[in-house]
Amino acid sequence: MMKNLKREKANGVNGFSTIGRETSLGRKHYEQQVVSDRHQATARKKNLKIATWNVRSLFVAGRLEEVKEEMNRLGIDILGVCETHWIGNDKFNSDNMMILYSGGEQHARGVGFIMSKQLSKSLIGCWTISDRVMIIKLKGKPFDIYIIQVYAPTSLSSDEEIETFYSQLNLAMSICKNHNIKIVMGDLNAKVGVGAEGQSIGPHGLGLRNERGDLWAEWCEEKELSVMNTWFKHRKTNLYTWKSPDDQVRNQIDYFCVNYRFKNAITQCKTFPSADCNSDHNLLFANVVCKLKKLKKVDRTAVPEYQLLHTNLDVKKEYQIEVQNRFTELENVPNGMTTAEEDWCNLETILIESAEKILPKKEFKPKQKWMTTEILQLMNSRRRLKNKNNIKYNNIEKQIR
Repeated sequence: MMKNLKREKANGVNGFSTIGRETSLGRKHYEQQVVSDRHQATARKKNLKIATWNVRSLFVAGRLEEVKEEMNRLGIDILGVCETHWIGNDKFNSDNMMILYSGGEQHARGVGFIMSKQLSKSLIGCWTISDRVMIIKLKGKPFDIYIIQVYAPTSLSSDEEIETFYSQLNLAMSICKNHNIKIVMGDLNAKVGVGAEGQSIGPHGLGLRNERGDLWAEWCEEKELSVMNTWFKHRKTNLYTWKSPDDQVRNQIDYFCVNYRFKNAITQCKTFPSADCNSDHNLLFANVVCKLKKLKKVDRTAVPEYQLLHTNLDVKKEYQIEVQNRFTELENVPNGMTTAEEDWCNLETILIESAEKILPKKEFKPKQKWMTTEILQLMNSRRRLKNKNNIKYNNIEKQIR
């Protein structure tokens, strides 16, 4: 596995990859690569707005639309999400967004990314380590950007689960090249607390550090990462990332980290308590000054509708006649004049060209948008009631569902 990883790092993998989907690190990891054929274009300066949010499940009708609406409202370019509760791993487009996710075999845990289509033109790589760790890579100038989205085990998890999580996180870091920008963000379920510590922990944390916070601080120091939401002074309402159901306890357990070298590229890092998707976590936002490269879009080639050969008898008969006529032409060639390989190539050419001539091309039709204006208005009303009136908030939530 490590040889494959070294080869991948040397060659620069493009596309969507899965690595080490087995939860036990003692079992063999596997890797699947899909390579894209996009070419670089001109670079552009950009203030990249990156955020992370534990949405408490996207496996709920309308929840993805809620999250997308909040991204548009706040101008977020990339959102890393925790607890997607989606199965498997995949990527798809939704309106003007691209969604990439990594889940497990059950509707639990799961991480992912939601980004604007404009920004997806700079996407050159994606690795799904597990349902707790996922990486994307953006083409930058002069440095590429790796973003690792994580969802750490909760305080009720065993030491073995914690050890497995950090092993997966170490594997993710080994994929990232040292000279590039490395961002690690997500729900760590750890409290680093108030008080500066070297270059890793800043003076503007929240609360008291716990055992998991010690572990996270040590790991960040080892990997030379700065926990950026402890380096900016804000009101406590812009520091806490989680609140208890009764709103009596508020903790800082979600973090946005970047390697020491690029610490000054982060000009702001805070939470947005107003962002609402019926989650007990707040959206954590960071402004990153960088320069991205736009990649040329790959044209989607229209393909024949091959299923008509099974469902439409008229089309099937016309195709058979066309193929038979083409074979008749080959029968005039004397025996022994062609090799077996040439015969096979001729057969393949006849089947493909006949399909392209007879079968209509499949049209790519965008999905119809189902979100109504009424639902969007209810979402806005619910957001204004966040942290104010739980009864009215819950009633509106039921109307939305």
